[in-house]
Amino acid sequence: MGVNGPNEGDGTHRVNDLQENATGRARLAGGMAVLVVLVATLWPLRAALSTGAVPGAGPDVVSTLWGNWWFTRVGVVGAFGGWTDLVNYPAGAVGALLSPSTALCWALARPLLGDGGAMSAAVVLQVLGLAGGAGLLCRRIGGSWAAVTVAALVVVAARFLPYGAGEGSVVAIAALPLPLGLWALVGRVREQASTRGIGLGEAVLLAACMPALALENPYLAPILPAAVGIAWARSWRPGGSRRVRLQLGMALLVGGIGVLLVSELFGAAAASDYPVERAGEAVRLLGMDLPVVDMPWARAAPRDLFWPGPIEWTIDVNSARDNPGGGRYLGLAALLLAVTGVLARPRQSAPWAVLGLSGILLGLGSMVGRVGGPFLYLNAVLFMVARPLTQPTRFLVVGLIGLAICAGLAVDAIKQRYGRRAALVPLAAVLIDGFVAGGPSLRLPVLELPRLSCAADLPDGAVLTWPTDALGGWPAAAQLLQMAHGHPAAHRGIASWRLKEPHASETLRRLGYDRHTASGIDAAGLVAVGYRAVLVEEETPADEREWLRDTLGEPVASCDGIVVHDLGLATGRRSPAPRAGFDPARAAGRLEAEPTAGGTGR
Repeated sequence: MGVNGPNEGDGTHRVNDLQENATGRARLAGGMAVLVVLVATLWPLRAALSTGAVPGAGPDVVSTLWGNWWFTRVGVVGAFGGWTDLVNYPAGAVGALLSPSTALCWALARPLLGDGGAMSAAVVLQVLGLAGGAGLLCRRIGGSWAAVTVAALVVVAARFLPYGAGEGSVVAIAALPLPLGLWALVGRVREQASTRGIGLGEAVLLAACMPALALENPYLAPILPAAVGIAWARSWRPGGSRRVRLQLGMALLVGGIGVLLVSELFGAAAASDYPVERAGEAVRLLGMDLPVVDMPWARAAPRDLFWPGPIEWTIDVNSARDNPGGGRYLGLAALLLAVTGVLARPRQSAPWAVLGLSGILLGLGSMVGRVGGPFLYLNAVLFMVARPLTQPTRFLVVGLIGLAICAGLAVDAIKQRYGRRAALVPLAAVLIDGFVAGGPSLRLPVLELPRLSCAADLPDGAVLTWPTDALGGWPAAAQLLQMAHGHPAAHRGIASWRLKEPHASETLRRLGYDRHTASGIDAAGLVAVGYRAVLVEEETPADEREWLRDTLGEPVASCDGIVVHDLGLATGRRSPAPRAGFDPARAAGRLEAEPTAGGTGR
């Protein structure tokens, strides 16, 4: 009659119940995995999230924050090689923004979360993006969901990403197009797309990721073109797909042109006299002396990568030179799992082992002990075509992704040999390592932003700060104050930007706005240039404040530890002589003893 008997019907329902239970357990496990990865990512930011402050400290964090603010003022077009008079006023500068994804995330999140919360959101975006990218890559090469989870956890459990965000700013770890481009490359090499249209879409995505990665992190610009070039060369082997060869070749051509255009953009916005740090070392090779550009503190020590050391943070430029460290730990559990993955599945893990090892070796810098490292020879090539690189640790992002994929493959090898529950062991090992010694164990320092409630009362025009602009230094302090008052300023912006001439510092010195001399300030000259107000910290020594009153008149406003002098009211005034007791040399010496801030190039 077409009706199932009792036994048959019961069996069908039992199978359906088992399938539904398995699906439910898989969804629950997936949800728990996502939650664990998210908590591990947020944990180092707990101090910033609880206070709303900016995560991180030091001049580079301030520089990135200010760059994001500048992006909201000039817009997308102005942020890529556009001229701005918000810095180096009135001549201005040509600047270009690093990591557009960070700036866009900050701009969108700022109205809801404030400056500090938006910066935390940008950090979460970059870390979760890399973790998710590593997981997707692991899945695309055949990894199970347990392998995907461990691959993502390896990324967030390492110290490098949260430490890099707190020490060298979030742009130091930005690399979202890298795993996305590698995902598309794997699809093309393996022809995993089911239709020609999808395959072509992957080739287009791969081509787009090359210049996008150069915009996000110029240090990593050669990685995707090199990987695509190797894959394209291998496609010429007998039996290789002609369609794949053509798609890879076109992606390499279009993407390579895009990288060159991005290089031109940054080159046009780069200062020709921007200092290149030199470690004072050289290596002789084939009759040539290859200079060592990167400083010792910018290199990763081999032992630090897989053995946790004490954490030290940069607070200002002086401490940046004291070799801060302890943040390059990638994880002992991750290393052991990666080695297991390579030994258990050598063919499947080989490309990722090469990728990871290449990133780690480049991250060691020009000198590994007394031997020249791969970074030295990369810079030898760049010396011929572009500016050499100074921060080899940027390549550790590449090493971390390769390490994560190999660790994920180890999980599947363990599952295959010892059963499904055995996969919990490597997962627990990575988590424990992370919360005990890795990234989740960190507590990022925080930066409280200055407030200026009387900013709305400032006259229209450019604003000077004292003593920051009086010495042409302290760019971090000037950047933070500019975010509070919103007016054009004299500081130089990002340290590597191309400043138009005459430089603001030269103009200010000519008009007597200089802490090293007591010849008097030409207020009328400053007004003629376009400056309208001077902000003075209330903590400025009393003799200096009295001298400024003689020169600029009484302050017109006071708020949040800042007094405001209106240059329009001081027009025509110039102090003929310093007040009694005011010693410029002593003032300069006092300043040099105080901590200063400026970009370190991290």
